[in-house]
Amino acid sequence: MHSCGDELELALLMSAQAVNPAPIDLIMERLEDQIAWYDRKSLANQRTYKRLKVVEITFAAAIPLLSALTIPHLGYVAGMLGVIITVLEGLLHLPVTNIWRPKDIRARRA
Repeated sequence: MHSCGDELELALLMSAQAVNPAPIDLIMERLEDQIAWYDRKSLANQRTYKRLKVVEITFAAAIPLLSALTIPHLGYVAGMLGVIITVLEGLLHLPVTNIWRPKDIRARRA
């Protein structure tokens, strides 16, 4: 049988834990927040990388088509598409933007 004192002590202990959770709980909560943040950022970076690659492939496929047409000044458009492809590919390989590189996407899936 539990005495009234035991119940009071248990209630005080539970309220103390609610006000001042154990350090392990705080660490786990912080870790879970960081993992969730990393997952969101990783997913956003994967999407950005894939969108940029789709743009590159589409522009690269359009260049031969545009070059074959006989519309005036279309060669300039094809040239600009080539420049855009080069700039996008260069950005994907800069150290600052390496978060979009395929190795990072593969590492996150592992």
